[in-house]
Amino acid sequence: MLHLCQPSDRKEFFRGNPLSERDEAPILIRAAGVEDYPGIRDLFQTPEELFRVYPDGEWPFTLEQVERIAKERVDLTVVTAGEKVVGFANFYRVDGRRSAFLGNVVIAEAYRGRGLGRALVERMLKRAFEERKMEELRLSVFADNTPALLLYDALGFTPYGLEARTDPQGGKKVLLHMRRCR
Repeated sequence: MLHLCQPSDRKEFFRGNPLSERDEAPILIRAAGVEDYPGIRDLFQTPEELFRVYPDGEWPFTLEQVERIAKERVDLTVVTAGEKVVGFANFYRVDGRRSAFLGNVVIAEAYRGRGLGRALVERMLKRAFEERKMEELRLSVFADNTPALLLYDALGFTPYGLEARTDPQGGKKVLLHMRRCR
């Protein structure tokens, strides 16, 4: 079945400061560098979390795997609190100006619930649509990841397919594919 990309009429964006008053370190969303690789590696605290964000990764997550991501993907982006990496995302399967997949979206557990995931995804949307002039941004998310599903829906992503996956323990999972058009 052919699905044509239609412009999204939903435009909900983060407003306000994603930091609580207790935060002292400035939050910054910027391009990742080699110096950020250890912080990116350390974002994943359990094998289950790694599988949810990077199903092709192997536990324990290593610097070599981060380096492989850096070679295979583009626009590696981090969220930092002071010098500490607290979030990460990138693009893969980039098809010129037509489309790309948003991948490896993760926020450190201690920083979740503050709007940083929304701010990171919005930054990646801006990069895809305004800077790269793409027509469509896609992503894949496991169906049991309710916070991510609600965020992606609020940002105008809509489902277009699903596939069965097997987690490291042999359990069945549903990977939902979503997209947003410019």
